[in-house]
Formats: sequence, C-alpha cells, structure tokens
Amino acid sequence: MKFLLLLLILLGSCADKPTSPKNKDPLEPDMLTIKAKGKIVPLGYPDHDRLWVHLDYDFEIGVYELSRKDYFALMEPQLEVEDPNLPITEVSWYEALLYCNALSRRLHLDTVYAYQSLKLDENNQVLGIDGLVVNWQVDGYRLPTEAEWIVATKMELGTEQAWYNANSNSQLQPVGTKAKKHGLYDMAGNAMEWTQDWWM
Repeated sequence: MKFLLLLLILLGSCADKPTSPKNKDPLEPDMLTIKAKGKIVPLGYPDHDRLWVHLDYDFEIGVYELSRKDYFALMEPQLEVEDPNLPITEVSWYEALLYCNALSRRLHLDTVYAYQSLKLDENNQVLGIDGLVVNWQVDGYRLPTEAEWIVATKMELGTEQAWYNANSNSQLQPVGTKAKKHGLYDMAGNAMEWTQDWWM
C-alpha cells in the first residue's frame, strides 16, 4: 500500500509496473522500503500502560518531507509559492488526508480515504470530515501509522541527521538538505509529521 508521512512524508506500495524515469510524474515521491514485518512496536510512555503493535508487513515510505512546491502544485496550482523547497506546514490532518487522495488519483491509484462530506470554514479550510472510512487494503497513498513512523525513525538517527534549534537558527530548512542515513531525510527535526493516528 502507498502511505503518506506528513508533514508530508509518504508511505506506499509498489505499483504493478515499475515507472521509467523518463515518464515518471514530477509529483510521484521517491520511496524507500522499510523492512517492518515481524517487528513489535511499543506505543505510549514507559511509565504508563503501553500498547504493543505487531507489524506483519513491510511498507514503503517517502524519502523526503513534502515540499511546499509539490503540495501546492497538486492542491492549489494557481498559487505562487514562497520558499518552495521548505516542507509544507500549517496543513491540518484532514487536509493531509485529502492530499493523499489527490496524489493517489493523479497517479491512477485507489484512494485510501472515503468520506461523505467536508466541514469547511469561511476560508474553505477543512475543519472536519464526516463519515471518514480508511480503506487499508487498497493501493494508494495514506499517512503512516504511529507504529510505522516509529519503525522508520528507529534507523539510528543522530544529531547529524536532524535539524534542531541550535543548528537551524530555529528556522525551517529546505527538504532533503540534512545528511541522510539509511535513505530517509528529515525524520527528526525540521518540521513535525502527521501520522494516521489522531493523537500523534
């Protein structure tokens, strides 16, 4: 399955046919396979009751956080984007789900999120989604679960792989500019990520 790490980093599954670099859609994210099958992931704090999640599958996750340029190219193509290579921020959890569906449609995949209607404010910002259903079995993009995100971040991240207040002047940094380890960028620091789990 394709999934999406938001601030947006994507999770996903391989398409049936490999994409040739010549005809790859410019918005199709670079993905990395995470070997998660058989892992047991603790959720919660050590001094409280913990939930243990057993992952019985591997998954793919986006190599980079989603840039402003790529987000707005799909969601609001008429906008002129300031700082296009910074990660997208100020996107609600609901808007992240809608982005996942929009990306799935653009790349001719199934949409993971089904719903009845959107709750919008006076500025057309999404405040809620009525009748939301997650179709876990389809081949399309979605946010990663908390457990998937934890497995992906447990790749020996250190300060040399992270942007933090002291080395970034408390400013967002362009996507993918910090040294990667094991193939993923910006899994620690820079901007926060949404996960499928509401409480994250």
